[in-house]
Amino acid sequence: MLKARSAYNFEVTSNGRKKVFSNCSTIVLGKIPYLGYGLRSLVGIIRPDDQKVYGLAVINRHASWLNKPLRAWALLVGIFNANIPPLLSFNAKEITIHSSVAFPIQAGGEYLGESTWVKLRVVRKQKVLVV
Repeated sequence: MLKARSAYNFEVTSNGRKKVFSNCSTIVLGKIPYLGYGLRSLVGIIRPDDQKVYGLAVINRHASWLNKPLRAWALLVGIFNANIPPLLSFNAKEITIHSSVAFPIQAGGEYLGESTWVKLRVVRKQKVLVV
């Protein structure tokens, strides 16, 4: 925990607009708002059928040594579905994240490895069949 990197400078492209997230410790992308056990991973109202990817970034506007405690604070703020700093929410049809430094990637809680970029988009719309 002490050796893990927790400050990244991400360049996020969403809907053709580029944004730079400096001193960002975490970005969560997805369609399901909960991590489990009542912990929210995304804030706001998440519509499963709008073909958008939702994102939430934890951005520290202070010293980078506060990033690890800030992650815990962000979990508490997320439980109450509050879109307040340090959380920054966004959504788009397609989201691309680039970084000059490789960052870890997880999917469903499983570690997939590290990369300097990731692209996420919704490719199909699920129809529910009730018999």
